[in-house]
Amino acid sequence: MSGFLICLYLYSIFMGTTSRASKAPADGDRLQAPRGRPVSAQAAWRRLAALLRRRLLDGTWPAGTVLPSVRALAREFGTGKQAAALAVRALRQEGRIGGQERRRLIALQPEDACALTGKLVLLASGNPLGLQHEDGWASEIYRGIFNAAGHSGTPLIVAHGSALRTRLPLELEELPLQGVLLFGQMRIPLLRRYAQLGMPVVLVDRPLENVRIHSVSLDNVHAAADATARLIALGHRRIAFLRFIQMGLLDVDADAKERQRGYQRALREAGLDARPPRRSKAAEQGTVFNIFPTDRPGACTGIDALLAARPRFSAVVCYSTAPIPLLRHAAERANLRFPRDLSIVAFQAAWNADPFFAGPRADFERLGRKALELLQSPRRPVQQLRHPTVWHDGPSIAPPG
Repeated sequence: MSGFLICLYLYSIFMGTTSRASKAPADGDRLQAPRGRPVSAQAAWRRLAALLRRRLLDGTWPAGTVLPSVRALAREFGTGKQAAALAVRALRQEGRIGGQERRRLIALQPEDACALTGKLVLLASGNPLGLQHEDGWASEIYRGIFNAAGHSGTPLIVAHGSALRTRLPLELEELPLQGVLLFGQMRIPLLRRYAQLGMPVVLVDRPLENVRIHSVSLDNVHAAADATARLIALGHRRIAFLRFIQMGLLDVDADAKERQRGYQRALREAGLDARPPRRSKAAEQGTVFNIFPTDRPGACTGIDALLAARPRFSAVVCYSTAPIPLLRHAAERANLRFPRDLSIVAFQAAWNADPFFAGPRADFERLGRKALELLQSPRRPVQQLRHPTVWHDGPSIAPPG
């Protein structure tokens, strides 16, 4: 084949965890039970099949090679004969091995398959792929990753599903991987497990602390501080911040958390009170208000509290444009208009930005490209790259009336 090959291998859900195959000692790959527990027949044959598949894929056993017998494989890898027979049977069904178990086994290349040149990259997403494409920024990140893979000739496998937020893919140890790209909602304990893999791992579009894997995300703190400083320069002194709560992670959205830090930094540098005492459950602090995935027009306690606050806020910094419809609906009910009564700054994706709203704009397609490029780096030292945003003026902001 000429050119490149991108393989989209779409998992809707992975229903299990995986453990790493033990490193090969000098005398060969032998299966070892994790933490002293015996290897079950089910686990043993799957792990042995993964090791044999890897030898067939990486050219250790090219097509036509006469392979060891089932008994010899069991002895070499330290498994029972039943586990070795099941592993060989699975590879025969895949068209990778020919011959009879009690006779010669021969390495084959499946007639309806072709070898992927180079090692694979796994793109694992914690959200279903269709839901990701409902967000323009997510589609742009995918576009950047796919384009970078195409230009570099990198074979790419995509796995997605909500189970990936808390579990490693069962097939992870079966693939000849160069590295892993992680995208979407994934919990910190799982990210720490990825950090233990013997390959580069890059977390895409999510700030990360205290986990030793690469990441590439927006320069959130600087962008939010700059946006807030621009509002202050226009004369605003009562500025609120709207942030998003990720229910899947049971925490504030990581980007929103950093943008809040930038917003508060700008307030402090201007001599304004960035941390007044708590006033309600809708606001962690008197100027920071929460948006939840379940919020609907007319039923958003965070925005209702923001508009009801006294003295009234004259401007708001939004973590994105997602809460704008809720904010607009609540403002109309309160007889408020933008920007006469309330100026709005919002983070947006550059390619489909609403020109009405001022704020930082991000090239997410370029961020996706950077993620795949970063995967070419060694695991150590860990790199956490920041992608810059570009400020856009819009009619959504004006001096306070």
